[in-house]
Amino acid sequence: MASTTCLIPSNPGIAGIGVRISIYIQAATALVPAALKIIEDQLYENTVPEAQRTQFYKTVVNWDNIKDVATPNILLGFAILVSSVIQAHVYGLTVYHGLILLNLHIIIGFSVSPYFILSANDNINPMNRLGQNPAHIRLAQLHVVHLSCAASFGLWLFVTINHFDHSDPDCTSSTFYYALGKNVSVNHSGFRDFWIVMYAFLVVPLVNLTFLLFMFFVISATSFVFLVLVSVVVGVILALTLIKEKYLVMSGRLTVLFLAALTPGALMLFLTEAMIKVNHVAAGESQWTFGQTIALSIAILPLWNVYKQTKEITKRIRAGLEPPATDAPEHNASDGTRDVEANGGKAQAVETTSAIQSV
Repeated sequence: MASTTCLIPSNPGIAGIGVRISIYIQAATALVPAALKIIEDQLYENTVPEAQRTQFYKTVVNWDNIKDVATPNILLGFAILVSSVIQAHVYGLTVYHGLILLNLHIIIGFSVSPYFILSANDNINPMNRLGQNPAHIRLAQLHVVHLSCAASFGLWLFVTINHFDHSDPDCTSSTFYYALGKNVSVNHSGFRDFWIVMYAFLVVPLVNLTFLLFMFFVISATSFVFLVLVSVVVGVILALTLIKEKYLVMSGRLTVLFLAALTPGALMLFLTEAMIKVNHVAAGESQWTFGQTIALSIAILPLWNVYKQTKEITKRIRAGLEPPATDAPEHNASDGTRDVEANGGKAQAVETTSAIQSV
C-alpha cells in the first residue's frame, strides 16, 4: 500500500519542526502572564486592606509587557502566512502543508484569547480596562488582523482545494486530516464545506475575535470538569509543604484555570502532530534550515520576559506578600495621580496666599 501512496513533497521552511516548536513554546508561554496577573490581583486583594486600596498601583504584569510576550508569535504567524502565499503562487504549496499552517494559526489565536477574557473582569486598574489602554488596543488590532488574514488563506484553500496545489506531484487526493481518531480525506465534500463555513466566520473582523473566544471558552469549560481532580492532587502536594490555606486554595484554582486555558491550544497541537503521522511525506521534512533557527530564536524574547515577570512575582511572595508599591504608579495612571497632587498643591498655595493677604 505504501508503494501506491502519493509521497507528499517535504517543505521544512514552511511547517518544519523548528517552526512548529517555536509556535508551541510561545503559545504556552503567552498563557503565563495571564496566570501571573491573576496571582498579582489576588495578592493585592488579600494583602491590602480595602480602606487602603487605590486604583493606581505599580504592577508587575501590565498590558505593555503582555503585548511584548504575545506579539512575537503573532508576527511569526504573519511571516509564515506571507511565505506560504508566495510559495503557493510561485512554486506550489501542498494542501497538506496548507492545513498544517491553518492549525498553527488557530493555536496562535487561542494563545492570545485568555487576555480578552481576563480584561473583561479587570476592574482593579482602570488603565487595563478594555479599550482604554493603548497596548491593549494594539494587541487586539494585531490579533484581529492576523485572524482575518489567516481565515482568508483558509477560504482560498478550501474553495479551490481541488486545484489549489500545482506542485509536482499533486497529492491532494492522498492527503488526510486527523479528526479525533478518524482520518478524513480532504476531498470529502462535508469536510470542505465545514471549514468553508468556519473560515467564513473567522474572516470578518471582530466577529472572528468573538467566535474564537466562544470556541476557546467552550473547549476550556469542557476540560474544566476533568481538571478538578488535578486540582485536588496538586492541593494535597502543596499541603505537605505547609503552605497557608488561603494560598493553597489560590494555587489550586490557578492550576485548574491554567490547564483549562492550555487545553484548546493543546488540542490543536495534538491534531496537528497526529495529522503529520497519518500522512506520507518525503524525507527532509525535519531537515534543519536557517528558517528553523530564526523561528526558534523568535521564542527567546517572550521566554525571557516571562522569566523576569515570574521572578518578580516570586520575589514578592517570598518577601511576605507585601502589597504593591503605591508611590510609583506607572503609565497614564501616574500622570493622573501627579496631576491630582499638583492641583491639590496649587489649591493649597492659593488658600495660604489668601489667608496672608486677609491678615
